[in-house]
This record gives sequence, structure tokens and C-alpha cells, in this order.
Amino acid sequence: LPPLEASPTLDQLMPDLTVDPQLGLVSPTWRAQGGLTVPLGIVDVPLEQRRESLTISLGGASGHMAVIGGPLSGKSTLARTTMAALALTHTPLEVQFYVLDFGGGSFAGLSRFPHLAGLATRSEPDVVRRAVSEVNGILNAREQYFREQGIDSIDTYRQRRAAGRADDGYGDIFLMVDGWGTLRADFEALEPQIQAIAARGLTFGIHVIITASRWLEIRSSIKDLIGTRIELRLGDTSDSEVDRKAAANVTAGAPGRGLSPRALQMLTALPRIDSESSPASLANGIDDLIAKVTAAYQGPAGPKLRLLPEQITLDELRALAPHGTRDLLLGVDEANLAPFGIDVMAEPHLYLYGDADSGKTSFLRAY
Repeated sequence: LPPLEASPTLDQLMPDLTVDPQLGLVSPTWRAQGGLTVPLGIVDVPLEQRRESLTISLGGASGHMAVIGGPLSGKSTLARTTMAALALTHTPLEVQFYVLDFGGGSFAGLSRFPHLAGLATRSEPDVVRRAVSEVNGILNAREQYFREQGIDSIDTYRQRRAAGRADDGYGDIFLMVDGWGTLRADFEALEPQIQAIAARGLTFGIHVIITASRWLEIRSSIKDLIGTRIELRLGDTSDSEVDRKAAANVTAGAPGRGLSPRALQMLTALPRIDSESSPASLANGIDDLIAKVTAAYQGPAGPKLRLLPEQITLDELRALAPHGTRDLLLGVDEANLAPFGIDVMAEPHLYLYGDADSGKTSFLRAY
């Protein structure tokens, strides 16, 4: 066989893509495998003169995923391929993605993707915090929902939801962090929150997918929770956790090249379904993917990231509050987008502090 050079596309890995009236554009063969199992590339097996699919399964204990690689090794592209592959086997009601894009705006072209619930970049710290808070809120609400409904696992929930006997409004949730080093440097307070989500999430169908330049960027407390690990070409091959000697043989300057868990050379797929293997036209391929997926799916839209309003009136606040509340309503909180207030009988004094022009006087007037 010739060496691995041309990156495969998802329609080559999923040759049976078809339009289903209920499911939209879907691969029946890969969907039937279940367990969030999708192909992400091809692996070269030279001693057997054959190639096999690089397959991951995020439905069980390996539900969290890390992609490690040096600069321009294809980490962001593989993250987008993962999203596209899962989208081609599930509907927007079955999987939702919350993306923190610190990798240079790679996900900007996917902003209209039906399965994308929320997208935040480094220049939007409020949206970044809100996305993590939203996923954390979904996790807490689902934990309570499972307890009330007598659901013992996410597998039971998936079965009951498919049968129409249970539904909390969400399917499998994926929190994708493209650029873990940037999150640790610029959003340090979010790291323990994401670690807590990863520790509890798999039981409730919440998955964390991160990309990083080195394994050392990921603390052992969260690294131990990650069951699916993909290693692309590393800047320093001595950092390899698969095989240091084999890592040195990975072709440099070829995005998408890496090592499979068996230390075999692999090439990851491009997130497109037009059989065009040129990375130069990837933006056009993503536009084509979005257009085809959107046109094929006629069902209800999936949930989207809720953001804090620019402003809110007291009347709107009272409409959101539970009936019969005795609290003095002061606003909405970021964590749950729920009204918050104080009971003036229990807390008669109020201390308000903030920078100049932060709204202290307006707050007192509202009080």
C-alpha cells in the first residue's frame, strides 16, 4: 500500500451516509454500533498490508477524550472531526456540544452547526464562564432528575428517552476545550470546575474533550479520568505516552499524523463529506457539511446556550421568580439564570461594593 498522505474525509469513512426522514443525514452502520462509536481516521498496519479505521467509543468508561499534539499538528481539526462524526450518527436532540475555542478561532465556521449548543472564544470571558456554568447546571439538574425518576445510569436514560418515557431536555453533553493551556493560563478559576464536571459527568452523560500541546499541561487529577487518548505529532517526542521511539518516526509538518494506541502510524480525517482531501479548502468543506446536515434534518432544534440578558426589568424578574416568594428580588445569577434576592427579615443589612460606573447607584435605586 502507498504511504499515508491524503487525509480521508468522513464520507469515505462512512460510505453509507443517507438522509433519514427522522434522523437527518446519518450513517446507519455506525449508528447501529451504539455507544457513541465513530471513526476518526485510518491506521496503517504495514506488516499485514492493510489499513483499519481509527475508532473511538465515548459511550462508556472512556467517555472523556484528550487530543495531544505539537503546534499545527491538527488538534483543532480532529476536535471538529469528532463533533462532525458524532453529528453524522446522532440528531441535535441526542448530542449537544459546548465549545470553548482557544485554538485560534477554528470553530468559527461551525457556528451555524445544528448540534452546536454554544461557542465561546478567548475574547468572550463572560460567555466562557457561562458555558461552563451551563454544563455544570445541567449536570446538577440531571443528577436530581435521575434520582426522582429512578434512573440508575445514562444507558437507562438513553433507552427511556428513545422510548419517550424520560426527557430532561438534553441528550449527551460534550464540553470541548480547544486549548487547555490557554484555559489554565487565562481562566484559572474554571479548571477545578471542569475537573469536577469530568469526575461526576460520565454517570450522567456529560463528556469532556480537551486538546493540549503536551501531556504535562494536564494535571494528573483530570488526566486519570480521561479514557480516550489520541496522540498526534509531538513537539518533543520524549513526552510520548504511547511509544517514544515510534513517536520520533511520525512525519513532521503533516497535520493529522500521529500514533494509534498500538503505536502504529495513523492519519486523522477531515471534518467534511465532499470527498475532497485538500486541507486548503477545508472552510468550503465545512460550509458544505453544515448545509447538507441542516437541509437533511427537519426535526426540532436542540437546546442552545442561555446567556445573561443585557438588562432586565423588575417586572421581568418577578415573572421568573417562583410563585409566593417573599425575597426582595435583586437580579439573576449567572450559574442558573435564576432570580436571586434576600430575605430582609433574616438579612436586614446590605453591603454593596463595585468599581466606578459598575451600577452601584442603580442597584440601590432598584432596591
